[in-house]
Amino acid sequence: MRKIIITLTSVAMIALVACPSAEKNEKTSLNIISKDNAKLYEFNVGKSRYLMNAQEGALLMKWSVKNDDGSIREVIHWPEGAVRGTIDTVYGGAPIFFPFSGMSHSGNKPNFWNSSTGEELPMRKFGFSDNGKYEVVSVSPTEITLKFIECEYSKKAYPFKYEFYVNYKFTPTSYKVSMKLKNKDSIAIPWGAGHHPFVAMPWNKGEKHADYYIDFDCASAYYVNNNGGYLIPTNFENKRCDNPQMAARIHADLQSPIVNIRSKSGKGDLQMIINNGKIEPTFVLVTFGRVDKTPFWAVEPWMVTPFSAGRHAPKIPAGEDGNFCVELKLK
Repeated sequence: MRKIIITLTSVAMIALVACPSAEKNEKTSLNIISKDNAKLYEFNVGKSRYLMNAQEGALLMKWSVKNDDGSIREVIHWPEGAVRGTIDTVYGGAPIFFPFSGMSHSGNKPNFWNSSTGEELPMRKFGFSDNGKYEVVSVSPTEITLKFIECEYSKKAYPFKYEFYVNYKFTPTSYKVSMKLKNKDSIAIPWGAGHHPFVAMPWNKGEKHADYYIDFDCASAYYVNNNGGYLIPTNFENKRCDNPQMAARIHADLQSPIVNIRSKSGKGDLQMIINNGKIEPTFVLVTFGRVDKTPFWAVEPWMVTPFSAGRHAPKIPAGEDGNFCVELKLK
């Protein structure tokens, strides 16, 4: 494994100025690691370490924090050894979904959608970002901006003129991911991006999933019939992480942009802020995990429900930009 360490003092100083939440005396560094033909970016910000496979899926693989006693806490789970993987092959990291979240369905078959002109187009589950390629636009020890590189499949599935950017800002206690879709076309284009952090759980010794809660406000919930292309209403009362009904449940009609991921002990809790505190009627929160079988619970803010492509996904007018962001922080 080859490691290249960037230690330019001026670069680190510029990064601190650009990141107001970073404390003045916090050390920052950016390491570039070559492993299994992947170029990994390691951002060290204070006691936090963020590891990205930036050019493959704009993927934040792992977030870990050094505790006061010297132990390491995994905040975003990533299985050891792997350096890449799509949402279908690796349960870990914090994948980006674009242009749509969840499954698409044309009305005739899954993994297709209908454009505004009535054309039936392919669209794999979760879109094509998590297995797509990105170029690095800019990078510093606390921030990275990436641009999606179109491929043959994306041109068939999403035949519009656009630019899609992903930006990550890292602090000692949080990260914020911002997605921007620039409509370069002469028509309005639909989208419904999403974020899928696999939150490591349990994070305190001696605890189980029963000791954790995912607190949020919603007014409805659904399961998905992927083959049929429709949502199935269900209850949403029990949000404790030993509730198997939480798995793959879609929570809609969100009443608040705040999600608290907490332990019964109150130690090491997390807070998620969706879209800078501004939620839209189409936004949903998806939860996924297996009680005491997965070393995580995924907490996923999406702009839309599954099957929104070609139905009710929001549209960006010609020449305008669409934005969506998610912040995850230690409380």
